[in-house]
Amino acid sequence: MTASTTLGNPSFATAVAGNGTAARLSLMVAGVLLLTLSAKTQIPWQPVPMTMQTYVILVVAMSYGTRLAGATVAAYLALGALAIRYGDSALDLMRTRGRVIAIWVAVIIVAAALGWWLLKRLSRARS
Repeated sequence: MTASTTLGNPSFATAVAGNGTAARLSLMVAGVLLLTLSAKTQIPWQPVPMTMQTYVILVVAMSYGTRLAGATVAAYLALGALAIRYGDSALDLMRTRGRVIAIWVAVIIVAAALGWWLLKRLSRARS
């Protein structure tokens, strides 16, 4: 099974689903749906409940690789910014400024960087 990524090593997702555009698009849709479900899954932690979103972002980043992970998280945030409803809440972009947008950008960078780092470690382990 061969699939190429930015570093020449297959990520888990492209090795399983293939390297075509349709395969990457379906992986992106699956990642967005997983992020949506994880936002609704809460761990009752006091004083603020914790969602599983951070965990799913890390899993997507480690499974998808640099570009696909960054694109998946960016697509999820773009859908939220366009006020497409996720369950019972909608994101109003006109109210979100400054720090919230900086956090969005940071999450995309973290997902892409973790995917890049993992692929770099895999390429070093194989050589």
